[in-house]
Amino acid sequence: MTAAPPASAVQFTTHELLALLALNRGPSEEASRSMLKLADLPDTSELVRAGFSTLSVRELLDRKGDEVTPRGPARALARILTSATLWIDATVAVARQTSVTFLVESPAGKAALFARPGSIVLCVPLEASVDCSQMALELASAGFSSGGQDTLVSLRRRTSDVPSRTANVRRTAERGWEVARTPAGGDDLEVMPYADEAHAFRALRAALGLPAGADG
Repeated sequence: MTAAPPASAVQFTTHELLALLALNRGPSEEASRSMLKLADLPDTSELVRAGFSTLSVRELLDRKGDEVTPRGPARALARILTSATLWIDATVAVARQTSVTFLVESPAGKAALFARPGSIVLCVPLEASVDCSQMALELASAGFSSGGQDTLVSLRRRTSDVPSRTANVRRTAERGWEVARTPAGGDDLEVMPYADEAHAFRALRAALGLPAGADG
């Protein structure tokens, strides 16, 4: 995220995310943990306990004996991560810079999480009308617009009822546009050349299981 974050944005450390995920274990929590590349730690681990402590210091957590309840933006994020039904990991590599954005949809709301240095994640709540799949494609397109000839975008999309799909789009000075994906039922990476951005992104949508012209 290069623009100034909105007023609704809140930063969390990864150990605070571990604590929020520990509040409601289950399939959605496991998928969110996997997307965020966080370790599956027991609730008694030092990192999880440290997460609860800093959330409490920041007044984002209430404690009553052994019972803990997240407050405000922490509560909203915990509900989204532990009830999510759609996860997207969008990674853009331009020159020597790499940006990673996680998009999550759930019945409790939607959020974009931008990875920051120092094990920090910037969480931005999204309006209900936002299409996370379309947002991921727009992030990919913006990466190519701002980057030079050598740009790589990787998108990984998973839903609660469909396994993860991953596709990479690369533009190089030597080979132009290429899309790499793993064919259904296969293990080997399939790389196909394309004439321009429009054709490459059409292939990208297909690889992610999105209808052509309806990126939702």
